[in-house]
Amino acid sequence: MNFDDIDEKAVRRPLKVGGTALLALSFQTLGIIYSDIGTSPLYTLNGIWPSSQPPPSAEDVIGGISAIIWAMTLLPFLKYVFFALRFGTEQGEGGTFALYHGIFPPKSINYDEDRALTTDSGWKTPSSTSTSTITLLGKSRWLLLAWSLFGTALTFADGMLTPAVSVTSAVGGIALTVPRLSSNIGSISIGFLVALFLLQRFGTAKVAYLFSPVAFIWIILLLVTGIINITSCPGIFRAFDPSRAVMLFVRTKNYDLLAGVLLALTGCEAMFANLGQFNRLSIQASLIVTVVTRYLLKPFLFQLSFGFLVYPALIIAYLGQGAKLITDGDAVIANVFYASIPGGAGKPLYW
Repeated sequence: MNFDDIDEKAVRRPLKVGGTALLALSFQTLGIIYSDIGTSPLYTLNGIWPSSQPPPSAEDVIGGISAIIWAMTLLPFLKYVFFALRFGTEQGEGGTFALYHGIFPPKSINYDEDRALTTDSGWKTPSSTSTSTITLLGKSRWLLLAWSLFGTALTFADGMLTPAVSVTSAVGGIALTVPRLSSNIGSISIGFLVALFLLQRFGTAKVAYLFSPVAFIWIILLLVTGIINITSCPGIFRAFDPSRAVMLFVRTKNYDLLAGVLLALTGCEAMFANLGQFNRLSIQASLIVTVVTRYLLKPFLFQLSFGFLVYPALIIAYLGQGAKLITDGDAVIANVFYASIPGGAGKPLYW
């Protein structure tokens, strides 16, 4: 938190920046927010179709990729970019309690009238809310509080599980080229996780400066490899038809596939939960579109900026993996992400 974010009443306010400062803040979101959902291609398709099973048919692959595309469109792109980010608190915070705060807002203190010594930071939670809120939601206040606590618990659970899955999947790719490490994947992953968590003591800003360039290169490489792989089977673009996803579940009756589709969304909640560490515009803005839309286009185009970097890169990456799974299923099903990297294992792009 910067002292510039605190007003004369000692109340935190949302961070307001523009120009190059907004550009820098937007770039930092790549390392803190989008590095989570950005690593989902490591394991998503093998979460839908495990390596222990035979490769799926072409129609099943198209249906699965379609389910991923529309899940990412409905949740990260539409729900968070266009909708949820507008529900932060007056202090600029996000998360499940921000939504609860929006329904039952605290009552501001009139400092000119209240001169008594107090340890309050500027807000008091009233014993009752407005008449309209009491009428509509007052009786469900404690239920909504419990629901907010449950949502927070799920966020903590995701924060514990996702790093372990991502790091283990990444180390598993190393074992493809160095088979003798296969028995040590667990211990190597633990070492990486310990190092990553030790870095967090330096704060969000320093961690962001370290990981944002790495995340940016990673996202660009996902985009490039996806484009290359799509050329092997352009028919994968049929996955943009949502009926393909519907027909997958109608045809197979296997609704457990949704658990694998959900893996593509891990980390998208950080777009709202981490609102207090950045601001709405920086989360919505991508690297280049921030500058262009800030000075040349209308402000509402900030709503589209997420769609110009992270979103299309991930969609194209999944399309590329699906294309390779269709054309060379037996060879890539063991580890779809690494086996679909152009050039094969051990080549420069692989590393």
